[in-house]
Amino acid sequence: MAITRFDKFYTLINFQTMASQFPEFGLMSLGIMVCMITGGIDLSTAVVANLVSICTATLMKAVATEENEIAVYVIPLCFVIAILMGALAGAFNGLLVSKVRIPPILATLGASELFTGIGIVITDGKAVSKLPRMYSSAINSKIFGLIPTQLVFFAAMALVTWFLLMRTTYGTKIYMIGTSSKA
Repeated sequence: MAITRFDKFYTLINFQTMASQFPEFGLMSLGIMVCMITGGIDLSTAVVANLVSICTATLMKAVATEENEIAVYVIPLCFVIAILMGALAGAFNGLLVSKVRIPPILATLGASELFTGIGIVITDGKAVSKLPRMYSSAINSKIFGLIPTQLVFFAAMALVTWFLLMRTTYGTKIYMIGTSSKA
């Protein structure tokens, strides 16, 4: 596309669109990267992200409408709840792998099915929609009218991950576990 449709590909709007679409995959890949450094694998990442999104959207929809001023305070609360839910799912997977001794690929595959089922039960298999516009404008905005907010979140998380892995003793331990979990 970059060669055959040069005039369409190299446009500001095309790069802004790509910069707002890839960060969700990039965020998930950061978590998978840390897992793979330790010699494991996590097949439930996308399903956990889906379940967290379902629960967060359901909460947002239940709490606020366009006219309700409380919605402004719900957004940061929902971010915190989403992070806690993701951490809880990760802890569940970690418990299955470290304490129950289920191989990571099987544990996360099974957890993936569990989380998918929970998501289907919550939504009855339907999409969660008709959220107030203020929610989408909170994350779909552009800084200086140019840089998508999603890209900034991804860049910040990539820097935090880099710092944790490369500049802390925790990061050194993660790399050492990948070399040999017994050692």
